[in-house]
Amino acid sequence: MKYESIGQVPWSRDDIKLQLGNFLHAYNQRPIINNQGGMNSAHLLPTWFLCKHLQPKYIIESGVWYGLGTWMFEQACPCAKIISLDPVPQHRRYTSKFVEYTTEDFSRKDWDFIPQEDKDRTLCFFDDHQGAGRLRQAQNFGFKHIMYEDNYSDGRGHHGHFEFPNEDISPKSALSGVNVELGDWIRRNVETYYEFPPIYSGVDSERGAQWANLDRQQYLDITPSPLLSEYEEEYKTFHDEAVGYGWLCYIQLGEIK
Repeated sequence: MKYESIGQVPWSRDDIKLQLGNFLHAYNQRPIINNQGGMNSAHLLPTWFLCKHLQPKYIIESGVWYGLGTWMFEQACPCAKIISLDPVPQHRRYTSKFVEYTTEDFSRKDWDFIPQEDKDRTLCFFDDHQGAGRLRQAQNFGFKHIMYEDNYSDGRGHHGHFEFPNEDISPKSALSGVNVELGDWIRRNVETYYEFPPIYSGVDSERGAQWANLDRQQYLDITPSPLLSEYEEEYKTFHDEAVGYGWLCYIQLGEIK
């Protein structure tokens, strides 16, 4: 199996490619240049594109780090209400007066202040290393639009959650058979599972192969084809930051089953 997808998304690869220049225009104005340990263009292009497409009324960002993702949400959706959760806010370098910040965990916050019709227009962005158990939490709260930033196939980047300690793996890992029960739950309860393609291949270098913890063929077997194959100078940023790719995915949850 090359990689798994469920359902259909209302955009094409060409739609994403058409937005590369517009994204770079915003990215080049970012307030944090060295976002080591956080997102770069390989992560932020899919994030920006999805936000532009969905135009959510609310964005719930679980996991803030330095705050570059928060800034990009503001660029993509200036009218959205952004709620950013992180238990260690002292890392934050970018703070916005328009964003609501909290140290509460997503699972412990009372989301009843968001009407259900607005929950249908909310994007939950998980970059908090808590695994696919977040899907059950989001579904129970009535949310349906989800994006996972750390969607590695080998379980990296997840620390376990006090409510779902056995589900501290990514959706991709669960669907690949690491946790069969969780993978089956995802297939029953999601309408869409879509992995954004890399812009450039993330393993076309020795460093990239080492970072991905896979040999080149293994990487290619589980990864959508890159948007670009030939080097283009105008997209040098994407090329230089390609090793950051982490199989970001969009999930649309269905009814509880």
